[in-house]
Amino acid sequence: MSSETARLIELIEITRDGEHFYAHAAAAVKDPSLARLFNEMAQGKRRLIEVLALTFAAHDEEPPRGGTLIGALRRHYSDARASLAGADQSIYVKQLAEAEERLLRAFDEARRDASAELQQLLDRELPQVRACHARMQELKALSEPARRNLG
Repeated sequence: MSSETARLIELIEITRDGEHFYAHAAAAVKDPSLARLFNEMAQGKRRLIEVLALTFAAHDEEPPRGGTLIGALRRHYSDARASLAGADQSIYVKQLAEAEERLLRAFDEARRDASAELQQLLDRELPQVRACHARMQELKALSEPARRNLG
């Protein structure tokens, strides 16, 4: 397996972590507008996975179907924290913002040593990855003052 294939696998797995986490958080939060946003973000991750998976299909390979251990642990950690904090939705926002940070870093790292073909693909998808990252950072910043006032 080439290092480029390994990077692509990592991107798909990290993106799938985000997809699963957003869908999970959408079901866990009580705020309908937040649930709607999380569902939209999960849909965006599914679309990104499909785009990245096309590269595997072009080489007659099968893309990874799962996520990462870190992603699964993050979901469980968030559930436990939210449960202890009385269903504090900002915990999901904070953890999803960190997941977006992880995905953006992985994209930046993959672009550094990618072939021209893969770099073009990543460059086409990067604006959407950055937009999701920025949206979650914005939500995180808005939710932090409320958490400080509670504590």
